Amino acid sequence: MPATEVYRGLATLVAKMHRRGVFFRDLSAGNLLLRPVESGGLEFSLIDTGRMRAGAARVSVRHRLADLMRLCHPLQWREREKFLPLYFEIAGIRFAPWMRVAFHYYDWKHRIKKWIRPFR
Repeated sequence: MPATEVYRGLATLVAKMHRRGVFFRDLSAGNLLLRPVESGGLEFSLIDTGRMRAGAARVSVRHRLADLMRLCHPLQWREREKFLPLYFEIAGIRFAPWMRVAFHYYDWKHRIKKWIRPFR
């Protein structure tokens, strides 16, 4: 299955979740299960929902970015460039250039944490 199809399915799931007011707060590849289905597609499941928040209102752009930063962290930028436009198109939100700053911040935060770890 091409990565673009996986990204489209995942973008659809996350956009739907955010539209329904669910802010996962720990949305990472480790908390996402994929299972092939007979129709040839994928079924997505989310685990470790202890930090999740669900409300009646839509999830703010800030909280959407927080979920997306964690989810996209292991991806190279060329893969993020495939996934993020799909998500924002499905979510009906314009992906503004300033939003990239959040992803760079998260990458740097993890580099620093990794660098500091041996000194603890």
